[in-house]
Amino acid sequence: MNRTVLVFTSLLLLIPLTTGKADAVSVDVEFSGTINNTCTINKVSDGNLSLGNLVGRNDLFTARIDQGSEAILGEVEISCIGGGSVFVTPPIANSFDAQNLSAATVNAEVYDSNNIFNSNTEKADANQGLTSNINFNGATNTYYVNLSVDNGGNMIPPGDYNYQTTVIITAN
Repeated sequence: MNRTVLVFTSLLLLIPLTTGKADAVSVDVEFSGTINNTCTINKVSDGNLSLGNLVGRNDLFTARIDQGSEAILGEVEISCIGGGSVFVTPPIANSFDAQNLSAATVNAEVYDSNNIFNSNTEKADANQGLTSNINFNGATNTYYVNLSVDNGGNMIPPGDYNYQTTVIITAN
């Protein structure tokens, strides 16, 4: 009988005891990703230069609507996921008449409002080297580009004038 009890006890030790509950195990699943700050820029429209007839100046060629009756500001749309730095290049004379007006001061500026009469809206200025850091937060914003040709008191002669400037946005 001792042998039977011993064998039976040994068999009981081999059978796992269960309480009716399953053992729980877990594993963590991690996710990661990177969102790079990127910017886009699109031209909405080119500008149009006009003599400064609204301010009585025949030595000024401008896209400012408060200075020239046929003036039209250029427009660009800029969007960045984060922030960006806005810069405008010095204008390049692309026509024969513009190249012959070499004594004139030519400048390009970028504003965040078409109300460019307010200097607080200026974000970039080619001649002053002004550039601005702007936080876009993913929104698309319209910016206005002015180009001006100041002939220093000398009348701008009749001709075909064409200038080009480049607006640059660099992601921060």
